[in-house]
Amino acid sequence: MNTQKVETEFTLPNVTVKLKPVKKVRGKGGEITLQHEANFLFNNAKNTYEANIYKKGNYVSPLTREEQKFFESPEKSGLSFMPGDLAVDKQTNNYWTSKRARFSLSEDSVTFDLSRPLDYLKMKILLSHNDQFAEKPEHLEHGNVNRKATYRYVFIRSGYEAEKKSQDYHSEAEMWKFMFAIENNVAQMSNMLTLLNPKKQLPKDVSKTFLLGELKSFIKNDPKRFSLIMREEDLELKSILKRSLDKKLIKVDGIVHTLATGEILGDNRKEALEFLKDEGNQAVVDKLKVKLGLN
Repeated sequence: MNTQKVETEFTLPNVTVKLKPVKKVRGKGGEITLQHEANFLFNNAKNTYEANIYKKGNYVSPLTREEQKFFESPEKSGLSFMPGDLAVDKQTNNYWTSKRARFSLSEDSVTFDLSRPLDYLKMKILLSHNDQFAEKPEHLEHGNVNRKATYRYVFIRSGYEAEKKSQDYHSEAEMWKFMFAIENNVAQMSNMLTLLNPKKQLPKDVSKTFLLGELKSFIKNDPKRFSLIMREEDLELKSILKRSLDKKLIKVDGIVHTLATGEILGDNRKEALEFLKDEGNQAVVDKLKVKLGLN
């Protein structure tokens, strides 16, 4: 059987993207949220970037093999590069270390038409600094595997704002549907608020009115976090674990979690949660709930 991999041919995308700065905002729970701003706010300062082609002792091309083959074909790209011209380890006339591969960002937002070869190359040069430039706004979101706290800029594709408004509308509808489902259940609302705001301990006699007000405030002021926590599994057990830690019913030695009696729950938080999830340990969960006043 012939298993030879077929190489795909690259073509320039008919897409426009805008480069914007990333703003770091601290939420109520202490978490850092990454947001994109409308314009650069660097007091007219300029930041100069060149291709980052040497990483961890190795040459790394900003282009994929298919992209390099495209740009090294004058017939396809319309540029003057010939085969081998875009090799990152080229000893003479190396494009990536030349002034042509270096440019500055001013205080203004920058628009790139990716159907234009030079604009596409500029974007790839910036993305070679993958600790500072996010390829898409989704990379700024909590839970995204590509998210980095070091991001300074993000590329926003045309039409993204309209997409996001539509998504936000449906996401907000889901959040209110979730609220309507738990609004008469003080225990569930308490679990949700405990995880939304882990730095704040809830009193035993917390009222339904207080919980509703706090949760609605999160939907309004920090909807991303609310949506994220809302979708988590084992909310009740995570809340019990958090409250037990607050009340010192569970202690942490290094990262090992133990009951106050000395019984080991797990070598870390994840294992402790798995212990509580185990049906054979329901008696431990019930005792914790009694001591927390949750029964």
